[in-house]
Amino acid sequence: SSPPKVSNLQGTDFRETHGPLAYASDSGVLLTIDGTITAVHLGLPVRWCFMFPLEVVGVLLYALIILWVGSSEPMVGACINLVFLTGLVVASAVGKRVAEIDERRSFRDIIAEKSLRCQAEFELSNVQTRQDVGHQEENSHQGAHQSAAAETMTTGSGLVFNRMHGDNVDLGAMLVKVTEVGRAEHWCITDSEVKILDQDPVGAGHFGHVVKGIFCNMIVAIKMPNSSMSEDAIRMVPCLVNELRIFRYLRHPNIVAFHGATISPSLHNIALVLELVRGVTLKDFLKNGDGQQDGEDRAPVGDLVRYQIMIGVCRALYYMHTRHPHLVHGDIKSTNIMVEIFSESLVNPKLLDFGLSRVLTRGARRLGGSAAWAAPELFQKDTQPKCSADIFSFGRLLTFIATGIPPQMRTSRQGATGRARSSPKWPSECVFKPLCKPL
Repeated sequence: SSPPKVSNLQGTDFRETHGPLAYASDSGVLLTIDGTITAVHLGLPVRWCFMFPLEVVGVLLYALIILWVGSSEPMVGACINLVFLTGLVVASAVGKRVAEIDERRSFRDIIAEKSLRCQAEFELSNVQTRQDVGHQEENSHQGAHQSAAAETMTTGSGLVFNRMHGDNVDLGAMLVKVTEVGRAEHWCITDSEVKILDQDPVGAGHFGHVVKGIFCNMIVAIKMPNSSMSEDAIRMVPCLVNELRIFRYLRHPNIVAFHGATISPSLHNIALVLELVRGVTLKDFLKNGDGQQDGEDRAPVGDLVRYQIMIGVCRALYYMHTRHPHLVHGDIKSTNIMVEIFSESLVNPKLLDFGLSRVLTRGARRLGGSAAWAAPELFQKDTQPKCSADIFSFGRLLTFIATGIPPQMRTSRQGATGRARSSPKWPSECVFKPLCKPL
């Protein structure tokens, strides 16, 4: 309340009631009006335009007090106060407007930033979706390719190789079809491209013999029957054709490389042109240290080298077993692995002899193999070939590499099963014994 204004409303003299030293001023009224307007502008979340009636009422209220109630100050001072009050009210209104604009601008910036973030996330989601679709299409293409590969092995060219093992087969006609497949797949080699070096044999066995040859100015190994027109040689042609069938799909550093084949349908003859592995068999390597002939004392094969051989053979089998359809070697043993020697601590094993290998398709023939290394189930009749047979033989190979003790020959099914269940005889100096024995 303002005492001077109350005195004016009561019709009394302010100085008579409050004494001659009392001070009469409009400051209380001005502070009340301006404080109320400022507090409303700062405290209430109301737009500036809705504050306009309050601002007008505040200015008009002080003008009515001057004209109707009367001012405690001279008229000139009261008019000056009214001007200043109007200025303060206008400043509050402008400040409210500026603050509101800043808030709306900040809100706009936040919305724009969120919009850009949502747009970026949406584009990223679209990219991820396209990648997922691309992966699905790639997987579908790979699945189609794998299905086509499996179908190729079981139909078309696959049937050509399967018919080689039937009864009453016209061997010459079938070799003609195999030659056509070779020309289509670009692995058929003419006789003029290969020069056979008969005076330099590499090896021999029941399948025939292996000699050195020259193909594209490179020394190669040529695997062929002993005599092209003998009955034994003719019986071996399907085995070589089966090996050819497997080699067409093998490309691995731990598998002997296949360059091609020469086929003579009229002579019932076929020869495989293979990589000449410059090394020794695993059996001779573990026996003689460096694989050479017995004679002077040589250092035993180191544990690191044995480990490299294990890993190399494992990689070769993993490669074969993960093809589509799966490939089974069927004759894993120490004499079918060649060891390339680069240094005392660096060797590379290569898997050889795929004559007993099988493609796991419908109607695949049963496996054979060496009795000492073969899985026990292979001694049963009508046993379907499986990758597990290779794994069993690989386990015996690991034992041989770790201990140097070859597996014992088995002569019956009962003996094979009994020895398969028995633990291997670990030599006392075997470094792999602590790790392998619990397995």
